Amino acid sequence: MLASGDPAAKKAPTCWLLVKVNDNQFQRSSPPSPSRGFSCNPGGFFPPS
Repeated sequence: MLASGDPAAKKAPTCWLLVKVNDNQFQRSSPPSPSRGFSCNPGGFFPPS
């Protein structure tokens, strides 16, 4: 899952969350912390340039 971005300004989301479906329910897979919300550190999902 990705956080919202701004395609009109050509800005992709920098926060992310990986989930899996287990018994018809979404379960957080990665990152394990924070336990809620998206992960925005270190610098999102883009490799450093």
